[in-house]
Amino acid sequence: AGRRRRPRLCSTMSSPFQAVVRPKNNGENVLVAVPKKGRMHERIMEMLQGSGLSHIRVPRLDVATCSSFPATIVFLPAADIANYVAEGNVDVGITGEDIVAESEAKVDVLCGLEMGKCRLCVQAPAGACKDASELSGKRIVTSFPNLARKYFDKLDAQTGRKTSIKCVRRRPRKSVLLSLSRKKERKK
Repeated sequence: AGRRRRPRLCSTMSSPFQAVVRPKNNGENVLVAVPKKGRMHERIMEMLQGSGLSHIRVPRLDVATCSSFPATIVFLPAADIANYVAEGNVDVGITGEDIVAESEAKVDVLCGLEMGKCRLCVQAPAGACKDASELSGKRIVTSFPNLARKYFDKLDAQTGRKTSIKCVRRRPRKSVLLSLSRKKERKK
């Protein structure tokens, strides 16, 4: 009776979207969260149109009702979508698997869309180290602090050092990352 439905999420990494979005039995529209801008936005808009989720988005308004299906599209920052789904604020969302992993949101990934690829890498100046374990105990600057922490916690356990993780939002340029990392190193 009072059983809450498990959160649902469709990520951008293998089957049709329309199979995931089903009308609610109570007559309310299904709330579908999509990235409001960025690389995935245009491709997702094309996918929604091809899935029969036609809508008109009023400029500067982050909500659009579909004309052909009982759904409302909610335009959100891609980094927030997994949390909105997990909290039950939207019924289904489309975002990157890297963002889902970083958010640590408890959601079910229902399908991948094979639309994007992400590979998280550890970078350092050429010749600075031969292996990522050499960076254990250093200062790491990233826009994925939770994933970096998990990765370096394993290395820290092996080396007995404590890595400092500095979080920067958005995708900073490599030169900015390097200069932020070096500032801390110079102070030691």
